[in-house]
Amino acid sequence: MKNVCVITGGDSGMGLATAKILGKDNYIIIVDRTVKKLENAIAELNSDGIEAEVFACDISDRASVNKLVAHAKELGVITSDSCRRHVPSYGQRAKNHGSQCHSVLST
Repeated sequence: MKNVCVITGGDSGMGLATAKILGKDNYIIIVDRTVKKLENAIAELNSDGIEAEVFACDISDRASVNKLVAHAKELGVITSDSCRRHVPSYGQRAKNHGSQCHSVLST
């Protein structure tokens, strides 16, 4: 059974750096609302020998997060999650999305 790490915003910056570090010992799922945004990041991770995949998920939507959790659990044991705490483009409905994502992934 794999150790699985779920990373939102893994397309660049700290999210991608986190995926590279955690990907040394874990299977990585990088998450965003659209897969297209993650294509370059997944290619970079795979070229670095990191076993990873992308998953489309709107983390401000509980049902979408539940689908992500179910998928991650099918792959193995969720050992960590890294969710952005502030995403201005989401507006007010994302005010607590990071804590929502964490609470669902922790179940």
